[in-house]
Amino acid sequence: MEKDDLTVVKHIGAVRMKVLNEAGIHTLEALYHTPLESLAGIKNIGERYAGLIKEAVAAVYTAPPAPETSAVTENPPDEEKAAVPVDDKLNRRVKKLNKALGKADEKLKPLGKKKLLTPYVAYKKGAKKLKRRLDGATCAEAALSEKMRKKIIKRSGALCATIKSIEKKPKKKTYTALHQEIQSFARMLRQSGR
Repeated sequence: MEKDDLTVVKHIGAVRMKVLNEAGIHTLEALYHTPLESLAGIKNIGERYAGLIKEAVAAVYTAPPAPETSAVTENPPDEEKAAVPVDDKLNRRVKKLNKALGKADEKLKPLGKKKLLTPYVAYKKGAKKLKRRLDGATCAEAALSEKMRKKIIKRSGALCATIKSIEKKPKKKTYTALHQEIQSFARMLRQSGR
């Protein structure tokens, strides 16, 4: 196996490349195909950098094209037909939710109100954790079950609706309710292994 220079991937320096090589990952292709959980389990990588590295390697590595098939193809089973739109829907819903969380951040800034600062900081931390877990879920979407994909899509839609309903001048209960919903969603993703 020929070794690639893994330092071309953002967030990988000489030390992380050595750690990856010791774990048996020597090429960009191997890094690209390594599951997020396995990458996060490698010493000195962790969950945060595993997600960042997976995103960066996806931008750098181009997978070889799939072999062409003949013009006559069999009809795929119903399960495969249903999986394609759900994956696309999952990615769209996650992007929409990330955008909504960014807008909510602007709406919820407690300008000049010290009593709202603590709930705002709690919301920010929860939103950041949720974004990280959603990114991990979309990076490893092949490992997600159909049921979990549908759950994520449904919860993303519900959270987007909650965010849209936020008033111009939110109260403490708005922060608390939104933070609880975000925590619940992040907990569901954690329990599913994302």
